[in-house]
Amino acid sequence: MKEDIKEDLLIRYILDEADAHERRQVETWLEGGDAPIKRFEQTLFLLNKSRELAKVSPLTEEEAWESFKVRRANAESVPVRKLNPSFRWLQAAAAVLIIAAGSWAAWFYLHTQPNQWSTLTAYEKAVSDTLPDGSIIRLNKHSGISYSGRTVRLKGEAFFKVVHNTDKPFVVHTGDITITDIGTAFNVKSEAGTIEVIVESGIVRVSKKTNAVILKEKEMVLAQPGNDTLKSETNPDLLYQYYRTDEFVADHTPLGRLVKVLNEAYGSNIQLKGSDLAELPITGTYKRESLDKVLQVLLLTTPEIHRINKGTQIILTR
Repeated sequence: MKEDIKEDLLIRYILDEADAHERRQVETWLEGGDAPIKRFEQTLFLLNKSRELAKVSPLTEEEAWESFKVRRANAESVPVRKLNPSFRWLQAAAAVLIIAAGSWAAWFYLHTQPNQWSTLTAYEKAVSDTLPDGSIIRLNKHSGISYSGRTVRLKGEAFFKVVHNTDKPFVVHTGDITITDIGTAFNVKSEAGTIEVIVESGIVRVSKKTNAVILKEKEMVLAQPGNDTLKSETNPDLLYQYYRTDEFVADHTPLGRLVKVLNEAYGSNIQLKGSDLAELPITGTYKRESLDKVLQVLLLTTPEIHRINKGTQIILTR
């Protein structure tokens, strides 16, 4: 069992005031299962609500901090009471204490966001845009999002470079997967029910029903239809970046994987002939020009591969 984290350290981490050693300590602790994740979310939510109340509170900053710690320590013992609707500010204050006790916190937070939804769609080519909070999104072709505040619904594939805001987490929903940003840049791809999440920097939490996993830099998770298990693994390559960087970067990448991405990027029909050809390691950086130019460079640097054209099909063989 991992050592528990002190409240003050967790708060410093949320406020970006922890040093590198402390951040590693918290991130390791977050890998310990649902209990640390739930406590992190509850602390984050309670801190956010305390900040809101502090805006109208006569307490000094130091007094407010001490008051927060008292509320956090006693949150689970506060009884639930229904208040007159005219005292909405009292309801908000009571919710700070009540919500910390259970999973209703996440529901309350998501459903109190602005209800105005905007859309962004990429058709035959990738597009980039900056969301109202300053976060940058790059949509791959044939993909789209709708967004309200810092909540996004995605169809297809997109890269998110998120502006960190401890008051309002950035949340992406796609299929039955929810991705919660903890200050990061990440790629999400949804295709035929399979969802792939790759973290380029920072940390995200990926959840599916009652299961969740924390992903750090250069880690990924693949969520399959009909399987609720989520397991983090090392991201094997940088090919997911092609629609942002206009480069295909292979580093001992299996040829089968490179061909799959080329077919996706160009809408082509490249096939491999030979059972062992798919595992042939390829290393190189290929500019995203025409498909013919990419294949020309590939064949020049890998002379054992030959190309055969058969109608609209391209066959690569030894």
